[in-house]
Amino acid sequence: MRILEEKKDIISLSLLNIRKFVPSEFARLPRSLDDLEYWKATEFREFLLYTGVIVLKSNLKKDMYEHFLLLLVSIRILCSNDLCQKYNDLALKLLKTFVQNYSSIYGLQFINYNVHSLIHLPFFANLYGPLDNFKDLLNISTDDNSILKSFKINEKISNFNFIHYNQINLKSNNFVLSCSNPKDQCIILKNNDIVFIKSIYKIKSENDNIIKLSVIKILTVEDLFSEPIPSMNIGIYLVNSNHVSNPYQILLSDLKFKCFFFQFLHNQAVIISLCHSV
Repeated sequence: MRILEEKKDIISLSLLNIRKFVPSEFARLPRSLDDLEYWKATEFREFLLYTGVIVLKSNLKKDMYEHFLLLLVSIRILCSNDLCQKYNDLALKLLKTFVQNYSSIYGLQFINYNVHSLIHLPFFANLYGPLDNFKDLLNISTDDNSILKSFKINEKISNFNFIHYNQINLKSNNFVLSCSNPKDQCIILKNNDIVFIKSIYKIKSENDNIIKLSVIKILTVEDLFSEPIPSMNIGIYLVNSNHVSNPYQILLSDLKFKCFFFQFLHNQAVIISLCHSV
């Protein structure tokens, strides 16, 4: 079963519109489906784990979209250092259902070894850890300078008591945090609050050299989908981006995840935690 040509064009346009929201950690920006034969492996991974859930939501038949979610949820579980063993049995169940329903949706002619081999992934994730084998998750010490790879100082807003940064790079995983670039402003804290970074600074008079963030918290958060499991369980959120708190201060060490933030309506956005830190 092929995607109708008009839907293909809409999906392609949506992918191109997402480009400006793609965080700095991604090596490639989304391309049109017209270029599908030239996509690299990282682009397919990006589509499966991040952009696909957004661009396909209103452009596939219900059964096809729900089938896609089986794969999305299971692979995000298996890519997660925290979830790959905890929800390993669930991932196996979802992948078995995905494979069993594949031929009835797409046709027998599209079933190959790669489809059947999916059901073996939970075994290997249980044995060796997450699929992407991301071992270097954030390990934030009390001396924040030890985790900084680089930074950019905004001289215009620096003063005698504070040093303000436009951007900092974390050593352990090359995550980029910014207070001026929307694609790098969204993070999740250890208390699971979703926040936007408004400023990054250090107080000169303090000897501890700790980096601090001024943030605003998103107050309205819900699931983007509820089946096969609630999307928030795998780090996918639907939020009201206009319903936020007043600014407040946190430490850089409060950071848990970096996020992909996609604004699709004036007040609605989808937030997806980067998969290797779900």
